[in-house]
Amino acid sequence: MSDSQNDTEQINTSTTTADEIPGMDGRDDTISLLDLIAVLARRWRLIFFTTFFAAIGIVLFSIYTLRMPSDSPYNPLPNVYEPESQVLLTDPSTGSGLSAALTNTDLGIIAGLAGISGTGSDNSAALAQSLLIGNWVIDQIIQEFDLLEAHSESENPKTAARVSVRSSLTAEYDAGSGILLVKFQSIDPVFAADVLLRVVELLEARFTFLTRDDARARSEAIQLQLTQLEDDVERAREDFAAFQRQYGVVDPVAQGTQTLELIVQYRIQLFDLERQRQQLLQYVENPDDPQVLRTDRDIALLEQLVSELETGFRVYSPLTIPRDELGQITSMYLDLQRDLQLKQEIYFTFQAEMVRARIEAQDTSRVFQVIEPAEVPEIKTSPSRGTICIIVTITAFFLSVFLAFVLEYFDKARTDPREAQKLEGIRNQFRFRRRES
Repeated sequence: MSDSQNDTEQINTSTTTADEIPGMDGRDDTISLLDLIAVLARRWRLIFFTTFFAAIGIVLFSIYTLRMPSDSPYNPLPNVYEPESQVLLTDPSTGSGLSAALTNTDLGIIAGLAGISGTGSDNSAALAQSLLIGNWVIDQIIQEFDLLEAHSESENPKTAARVSVRSSLTAEYDAGSGILLVKFQSIDPVFAADVLLRVVELLEARFTFLTRDDARARSEAIQLQLTQLEDDVERAREDFAAFQRQYGVVDPVAQGTQTLELIVQYRIQLFDLERQRQQLLQYVENPDDPQVLRTDRDIALLEQLVSELETGFRVYSPLTIPRDELGQITSMYLDLQRDLQLKQEIYFTFQAEMVRARIEAQDTSRVFQVIEPAEVPEIKTSPSRGTICIIVTITAFFLSVFLAFVLEYFDKARTDPREAQKLEGIRNQFRFRRRES
């Protein structure tokens, strides 16, 4: 009896020790792939039928929405049609007349000083998009198509109608092609096309009116600049003419060359006269001899001419420029000539822009051209019922798999004392909160 009692106590001790050691209670905390597959195999009916009925339900729902009239209040997923219209805003290959002319010359900085930029198409697109979302076009559409009645039950029917039209109207601009794409969404394709046609007409009229005013204002601004430029050109001409009269400069290059040639010529003559004088002195010992005196006078005259050619004339010659003043006079001449040419180029460029601005003020059809009017669409834009059916079916499948694992967990929790105790505690917490409320 003592041996059997000892064996029993050893067994009880080993059992108690196994229960007290964490991880030694007989349960394996690792997740096996076979266990997951086993759960899916046990719950295959739940997964299959949930996915099957979800797929059948969404297909029937799609057929119902397809067969129901689009304007029916019981159709939660009507067909939506979206006609589109293409509008060309200026020619993207050519910039603004004045800015393009200035860019192609050395006067590019004048475009910025004059407040004229070459992004005419971008400015036109920004104006057109602002007009589309503005109240002027939207209110005209609401009034002409009597859209206030559809929002009569709202507290603010006019605001509700504006929001509805604005949310259905979209505009996309492609800077590369200069095309503005205008779209309008509606469940009625004929209504959508009519509204879009009218929107483009109103946009063109408003755009033309504003751009003509802008062209007139630009024409007036250019005219003011031309008046100031005329004064600048006239002053530059007067300064240039006064300089020419003061220094007798017609062509500094030719006159400077003439001066250098005369200096060389006179020095050669002076050298020859000095040699003649030396030869005369060898034969005539008297320096007061008439031939010697005449040679001396010629030498003095040539020396005076060379000196005046080098340092300046008492009586200025129109044919030559003093050598010592040649650099300064040429520099002043070129500065005045360059200033006059620059102001004349600016003046002529502004004159050309003035003509273009006046033409644009009379005709803005080139700036706003409807190249693709709206048509009644034959194919819906949305919704894609096939995509919706696929998404719902896949979602139902994953939800059913998740539900299968949740149910499997609760089934095991009922047989496990510890997990059952936790569940009971959670239930008690909810009961206690309900009693308190």
